[in-house]
Amino acid sequence: MGEWSKKVGEAGEGIASEFLRMIGWGAAQHGVELPCVRSEAHKVSDSGRRTHGIDYLFPYRSPLVDGIGQNLVVSVKFSVEPYHKKNPRKVFFEHFTDLAHTLECFKNSEARRELSKTVPGVSRTQDIGVLLWINNDKQGNGDVIGLLHKVNLPETLIYEAIYVVDNKRAQFVFDSVNFARHIANGCDVTFFYADTGKNVNPLSKVNHGLLLPVEYVNSSVLALRLADKASPKRVLLLSTLETFSEDGLKRLLGLAQSLSQDWCSKVILAFPDYDPLNHSNVVQTAKACFPSGNFVDGIEVDCYDEDFRTLRH
Repeated sequence: MGEWSKKVGEAGEGIASEFLRMIGWGAAQHGVELPCVRSEAHKVSDSGRRTHGIDYLFPYRSPLVDGIGQNLVVSVKFSVEPYHKKNPRKVFFEHFTDLAHTLECFKNSEARRELSKTVPGVSRTQDIGVLLWINNDKQGNGDVIGLLHKVNLPETLIYEAIYVVDNKRAQFVFDSVNFARHIANGCDVTFFYADTGKNVNPLSKVNHGLLLPVEYVNSSVLALRLADKASPKRVLLLSTLETFSEDGLKRLLGLAQSLSQDWCSKVILAFPDYDPLNHSNVVQTAKACFPSGNFVDGIEVDCYDEDFRTLRH
């Protein structure tokens, strides 16, 4: 049993590290330990707790809000069993609470003070948790977040924000990035950063980069920028977690119109299940709702699909 648990743990670490690298978090520290400052309140057994372990710790300056630094405390929970094999709400409660306790003790730790020296030029720093809760089940839809709407978390937990990534969300990020790379054809692929109204400083403002901001890590839409290395050609790729529908396509078209703002020559909208044989007429109907011209003429609709668990191979 011990050897099997070790193999499962190593598989989870391998997948997690490659996933973080894919989204620009590859420079994260791994296996950080810090003392627990609330031994009794955070205990997980009869004896008081002494330490917290951080799987991955990653600091960066936010490209979405001027002057904000973000310390990402990433907890990886990996198993070979599907989510439904155990009570997912109970397991989620345990994982979430453990991460919240870790964030509480990290707030005033020496590890945080040392980390602050690596991100200059920020006026405030947020400590944000990321629960990467994944497993090896390839049969289900991987959507455990959809089962957690009735979870009641204690009001005593102290944390700024915690983002949860399950199989479905990890798969979506993996598919989106790989699809972008597949169609790039000599283009640089980066994540596109929307104008938030809070990233206006011209000295630090960027609209794309290799780093995926934590606010997007479990989003249902990802925006990527494909830039041709040999010409001014630019492409906006919007990939969505939602299955294809006319209403969903119209929403994505509206978002594309807002984000593109004449900087790109083409927009690609990617769905997980788009089928041109069955959906092409729907696309034409949706396009007709927008003024004709360069924007509509430059729209393509496509499909993506792969498997994020192959990341460790």
